[in-house]
Amino acid sequence: MENTSSSSSYREIRHRFSQAKQRTEPDPVEGEGFIRISIAKYRRTGTKHSSDSRFIYDEPTLLDEIEFRGHLSRLKLSTHRSKVTEMIVDSLSSMCVPEDLHQTSVEKLFEVVDFAVSPELPIDLCIWDMTLRIATSPATTCSIEALEKVRFDSLTTPPPMCAICLEDFGAPDGDDQPITRLPCSHYFHGDCVVRWLGISHRCPLCRHRMRTV
Repeated sequence: MENTSSSSSYREIRHRFSQAKQRTEPDPVEGEGFIRISIAKYRRTGTKHSSDSRFIYDEPTLLDEIEFRGHLSRLKLSTHRSKVTEMIVDSLSSMCVPEDLHQTSVEKLFEVVDFAVSPELPIDLCIWDMTLRIATSPATTCSIEALEKVRFDSLTTPPPMCAICLEDFGAPDGDDQPITRLPCSHYFHGDCVVRWLGISHRCPLCRHRMRTV
């Protein structure tokens, strides 16, 4: 069992993608050579309670589903695919699937169709609307305020850039930006590392731990 601090907050990332596969269990349908194709849209949430833990996923929720049947040998013909593509896109639109997923979803479906041998094995096209919740453990305010501030021209072997914003420390007017050194001796722009430590208590380079709230 994992314990989650009451002071933890979560950062959410939304990820939408599609998957197509042929089932392994036969599902005979009326009409020789016809195959059943199912288009289903699901929602699922995965939660990661700490940086060292794995995602825990809830059960997927079926939001919508559309089924149709087509003759497998005809679906393999390029001359027949324009009409099928139009039907699939219309189905995806009616299910409120984002347009940027339409083309890739159709391509993935036809990839499975091309390799399909038996029409008795249905094909599933699954559209996933995933929300990933990642626990954030910010560093304490006092530990952030206590970080050492240094001048760029005082460094004997200065690093080339800030690993957070990827901007050069020695860029024009860059010397005026405060540079902060973490206890692990990695350097960052002051503003960059303050924002970073407000979300994560670990150094973005070596994962050194700062004190947490």
